[in-house]
Formats: sequence, structure tokens, C-alpha cells
Amino acid sequence: MRYAVGYAWDLPEIFENFDSQALKIDGVSLNRLYGDRHKKQFCYKVFKECCKIVVNDIIENDVEFSLPTGSRKTYLRMRTYRDVAFRDARKNGKFMKVDFLASNFSAN
Repeated sequence: MRYAVGYAWDLPEIFENFDSQALKIDGVSLNRLYGDRHKKQFCYKVFKECCKIVVNDIIENDVEFSLPTGSRKTYLRMRTYRDVAFRDARKNGKFMKVDFLASNFSAN
């Protein structure tokens, strides 16, 4: 028996209610500029790049990103493990693929 212990969305689910016809660019221009004429695929690419930019900004600049969720306050932030905390987490099995010398004994 399998139990659901969490939930994640994939890109088609995130853009399920998105009206791609509202984009004012045609398929020919999309194909010429980005190599794919589908508007949803273009939206997926833009969304993924934006997520990469946000996560890299959180990691590199130690910022807290506020999500636009309306009345609820929701934030993305990253916890950095350094020195003793990194050592203890590594002893417990975390960060086994992290090169501790190259990362200067820190990980996110």
C-alpha cells in the first residue's frame, strides 16, 4: 500500500487555468525566436528560468522571497549549514554528495 506523504505540481498542472491565447505573440514568431511554436511550452520555459533565478538569489544572497499568495504570507528561504552544523548533518547522512572541501564546509 502506498501513502501520499506530500504533494508536488508539475508544469501542466500549474498552468492548467492559464489562458495562453491571451499572449500577444504568434506561433511563427515563437518558432523563429525560441525554436518551439507552442505558447504553453514558452510559458513553461519562462517559469522554470524564473524559478532558477529566485532559488539562486535565495542561496547566493541569503534573501527571503515573498510569494504572491494574497492574504496569507508565504516565504521561500534557505537554511545554510556551516561548520559544526554541517559536520553533524553530514554524520547523520545529509550532504553526502557535497564536496566538503570545495564547499568550505557549508551546504544549503
